[in-house]
Amino acid sequence: MAAASLFLLCVIGTLFALSSLVSSDQVIVVGETKEIQFSPSLEVKASPGLKPEITTLCERIHIHGIPRFEHMHKYAYSLKLTLSVSSAEDDIQHVCFHRNLTREIGMCPLYGWKKVSNGLWIGAMSPFDQKIIDVRAASSSTVVALKVSIVEEWFVFRIACLVIGTLLVSSASTLCTSLAFYYAITFSVGYVLVALLLLNLLFNHLPSGRTPSGLFINSSLVKILVLSLFPQF
Repeated sequence: MAAASLFLLCVIGTLFALSSLVSSDQVIVVGETKEIQFSPSLEVKASPGLKPEITTLCERIHIHGIPRFEHMHKYAYSLKLTLSVSSAEDDIQHVCFHRNLTREIGMCPLYGWKKVSNGLWIGAMSPFDQKIIDVRAASSSTVVALKVSIVEEWFVFRIACLVIGTLLVSSASTLCTSLAFYYAITFSVGYVLVALLLLNLLFNHLPSGRTPSGLFINSSLVKILVLSLFPQF
């Protein structure tokens, strides 16, 4: 009985510690939070990409998206995340944008860290997603003030793709019996494959393919190719 009580107390203590650890992180709720300001405060050693003896200051921001089925009108929206350094200190910052909750703060793999250039980092995500931003400073000797803002952007091409997809699905039974549709799709795919093959040959085998003059020659040849394939244009 005493052992069971002790085990229960240990479990409760562990859950309390984890809840306090999570609550210490910064949180952005889509649709409620527009921006937050903070300074990295957690000291981390041996962060990937830095020397093992270097101690760096890190911070974690949780981004909680909105329920998909309750906000279907947000289908064409995307979230633009902006992290800016608001202090005057010229200290190198790195950002890791991921969704791995089991990863410790400041322990993103080397390829996951992106440098904050000119005091600004910009990322994008779905408003329905759940993601994490890990921020680290190059050293623990300087206190750096950071700001993360979130903006919703509307993309009309997503609506266009939805409409086109809906039309194709609704007319699938008719298109499946149409011989003209099959011929049109076959020739279109063939033209695209031939064009891609010729573009690959042009850029890989023509001299000075990546110089301005080479690009002009290649673009002229591509134009001639397109006009020969599609004379109506």
